[in-house]
Amino acid sequence: MIGRTNSKCAGSGGGNSIHYAKLLTETCIWTVPVTGIYEIHIVGKGGNGGKGGKGNKTGSSTSPDGWSYRFGAGGGGGGSGSYTSGQYLLEEGVDIPVTIGGDIGTVFGTSVDDYYMVAGNGSVGQNGGDFRSHVGGSGGAGGTVTVAGNLRSLPGNVGSVGRASEVSDWDSYYPDGGTGGGPVYKGLGRGGRGGSGCVDEEDSSRRGWLGENGGAYIHLIKTANDLLG
Repeated sequence: MIGRTNSKCAGSGGGNSIHYAKLLTETCIWTVPVTGIYEIHIVGKGGNGGKGGKGNKTGSSTSPDGWSYRFGAGGGGGGSGSYTSGQYLLEEGVDIPVTIGGDIGTVFGTSVDDYYMVAGNGSVGQNGGDFRSHVGGSGGAGGTVTVAGNLRSLPGNVGSVGRASEVSDWDSYYPDGGTGGGPVYKGLGRGGRGGSGCVDEEDSSRRGWLGENGGAYIHLIKTANDLLG
């Protein structure tokens, strides 16, 4: 599913300024405010970070060696969303669906004939291994551009691997999760950080962070009057 909505984008339609620029971060229907050439930039959603691995606690507070903590490894960071852009002549009053954070990525338009561009989402990071494997989760792949615009396109950045785990004699050691892939345009679509490796299965820091949403940036380059002049 793409996840479209019939709601209008806030602030779309009814404009006449050469300075029109709009950043969309939620799915909506964008109405072209004035006839002219628009530059469109879209970014896919970042992938979620993987969970940290589960650990194990052995020994006791009364034993000579005390407690021994066998931590799980950190989860991998999610990949960031991909980016593409294009310039199009658009007519005032035309409604264009813009899908942000859908299953296939960020989508501008409904078909190739209707200014169709698709920037794919980043992949999720892999979960960290438990105390028996010690292996950090792999980072998620960056998103890819499915349908490119007529300007520039960039893949998303990969998330980093989670930190491997080891045996520890203190309970404050938590193998870090991998960092999410960095955004490629305007800070949009950053990948989520991976969760820390833990001892307690229910530890909240074991959960990975959510990837940040992508978006669409729409900028009016020339109005119809500029084109005629």
